[in-house]
Amino acid sequence: MAAPERVCITLQEFERFAHLPENADRIFEYIGGKILEVPSNPLSSKIAMLIVGALLNFLKHHDIGHVTGEACGYQVFGERYAPDAAFISYARQPQLPYDQPYNPNPLNWPLRLFRHRIQKRRCGSKSPTI
Repeated sequence: MAAPERVCITLQEFERFAHLPENADRIFEYIGGKILEVPSNPLSSKIAMLIVGALLNFLKHHDIGHVTGEACGYQVFGERYAPDAAFISYARQPQLPYDQPYNPNPLNWPLRLFRHRIQKRRCGSKSPTI
């Protein structure tokens, strides 16, 4: 039996779902009206941390912004993303919002490693997106 086609949801429905107590330790993205759980694996995690280590070393000598990991989500054009790592400058955001799960400010530099090869489709679209 084929899996049922996923239904588009609103951003408000996503926010309610992502904030349920049983989802507290899970990371989700809201892309194209769909909820996507962010999987990880040891290789992508290791590569992300090697890049983050180099970035943090640079920032020790040039204190120009914040670095966040995959537990920090970002709001980008009405969608919610959880990059493996990200950089946001102090000029764009002097202090991180510690009371919000998804940062409302767009990041300067996202690091997204390919965690899986599943093609995602936007709601109402027949063409795959990445």
